[in-house]
Amino acid sequence: MDVIVALTTWKGRIYDKNFPKVLFRLCAEQITNFSYKVVLSLSEEEFPNKEADLPDDVLLFNELDNFEILWSYKNTKALKNYFPVKRKYKDVPIIDIGDDSIYSQNLVQVMYSEHLKAPE
Repeated sequence: MDVIVALTTWKGRIYDKNFPKVLFRLCAEQITNFSYKVVLSLSEEEFPNKEADLPDDVLLFNELDNFEILWSYKNTKALKNYFPVKRKYKDVPIIDIGDDSIYSQNLVQVMYSEHLKAPE
């Protein structure tokens, strides 16, 4: 895997009808030469029953090879977007994004290509 696309969300947005569209664009519509995984970081503080608290249309993404839900206990708000992912994927670059935009289909290609130009 070349790169991780990391995002988090909260109860107020995960049930929004557009959130699955955000995930779909990231998981299934990226035009890229790179291998990547989308990691959705969620907290048990906010979703104590884990997957049972999530909408079915979000859980469907678990069937994809390039999607993962990463659980941490503490709800560190936007920080859970990066730190739990970096702990698990220490040596993989991370594209840290918001949960409220439908990104371009070349997000992964452009961002990781830029990283390769100046990896430091």
